[in-house]
Amino acid sequence: SERINCGKDTYVCVKSDVADWYYIVVFPTDVLQNDVNNTKKLLIFNISSMLCIGLVLVVLFVRKNYKPINTLLERLSDTGVSLFESEDELEGVYKAVSKIYYERNTFEDLLDSQKEIIKLRSLEEILHGKSIDIEYLQEKCNVTFPFEFVTVCTFFCKNLDSLFGDEDDLTDFERKELFVQIIKNIGEELLNEKYKAYVVVADGVISCIVNVSDDRTECFFDDMSSYFSKMKNVLNNHFHIDLDAAVGELHQGLDTVVLSYNEALRTIDYMTYMEIGGFVTYASIAENN
Repeated sequence: SERINCGKDTYVCVKSDVADWYYIVVFPTDVLQNDVNNTKKLLIFNISSMLCIGLVLVVLFVRKNYKPINTLLERLSDTGVSLFESEDELEGVYKAVSKIYYERNTFEDLLDSQKEIIKLRSLEEILHGKSIDIEYLQEKCNVTFPFEFVTVCTFFCKNLDSLFGDEDDLTDFERKELFVQIIKNIGEELLNEKYKAYVVVADGVISCIVNVSDDRTECFFDDMSSYFSKMKNVLNNHFHIDLDAAVGELHQGLDTVVLSYNEALRTIDYMTYMEIGGFVTYASIAENN
């Protein structure tokens, strides 16, 4: 084929491969030129549009990804965490978050170490009839009172000097602390088989708050007498001390613990005055009186 430009027209001559024929096409040159110009303009427009759209998308994505980091940097700075401007921002965020995470874990560890103190203090408040946040106590210290009835059992020992016999070199304070731990471990282990029990020291007296279900109220004091005998035998055989216990009446509702606690204290006074020991209930001294 052959193309010839002749001014305003363009001739295209094509020879057939089958017959000895020539085909000649004539069309205005300006039509072809217009098509070329339009194609060129369209190409330039498309490339420009793609570049503009790409630039806009780049800006949007950069802002979308950087804005949260910038906001995080500002909030970390507001909390007092030092961030260096010359430092890589992601590295700064990583270090700041790591520091906050470490401080949080340290605070939680400190709080965990105080849970036992919070628990004992809350139980002491219950004994004194003060209002506490039961839900907080249940969530943070795992202290629950699922049953309806409550009572208080107090434990005391008149021959604490005989703890471990005559060969120990413990001070009076150490003996008392050891006695509390022994009662706490043995008492809670035995009573928690059928009840909910928590041992706490209040007003210098070892007290055990016992939560009793409705179906065990009738056999409760028999169970307590049996548990007391077991505890007394263990303490007498292994630690050479005698155990006495005073139990208040069963009352309904956690806010009535203070009533049972006062009854147990009165029972202790009665036992001291009458110089009697063993397992004594408030109901028994009330009948005697």
